[in-house]
Amino acid sequence: GEFIRHLTHSRTDRIFIKGIVNVAKEMGIKVVAEFVENDEVLEVVKELDIDYAQGYYFGKPEPLEEKLKKLSSKE
Repeated sequence: GEFIRHLTHSRTDRIFIKGIVNVAKEMGIKVVAEFVENDEVLEVVKELDIDYAQGYYFGKPEPLEEKLKKLSSKE
């Protein structure tokens, strides 16, 4: 998570994450970026071809029961 948080400001973190993503892709493993908190970070995550993203940008954590109620009420 810390590497993702600093992705837009740290060249070293970006290089590190890019390496991890490349290794994972070669091994057929999907990659999840946690701590995606703003547009800037999301754009870099997309550029790095990361498969999944999660974090406050998409929504705050909430109890499962509440989340399930919200999802079922949308149907």
